[in-house]
Amino acid sequence: MVLILAGLKSIPKELEEAGEVDGASRWHTFWLIKLPLLKTPIMVTSIILMLSNFNNVDVPMVLTGGGPGDATNVITMELYDQGLCTITSG
Repeated sequence: MVLILAGLKSIPKELEEAGEVDGASRWHTFWLIKLPLLKTPIMVTSIILMLSNFNNVDVPMVLTGGGPGDATNVITMELYDQGLCTITSG
């Protein structure tokens, strides 16, 4: 959220004012001016969150091992299990 907020703060007011002068609605201002300028912060944030979530395998694995049943199984544990089963059985 901090990266997205910093990206929003870095958008020059002149661009928003130019959109208003040209008759753009708030939706068009967001879609055609702000969103293209926020692509880089959104991509950086997405990459950081994705890598952070892939590291989320150790705590559930140590605490519960995914059990009882599959109640505490997370996507990264499933990927880990499928990757190891594929390697060991293939």
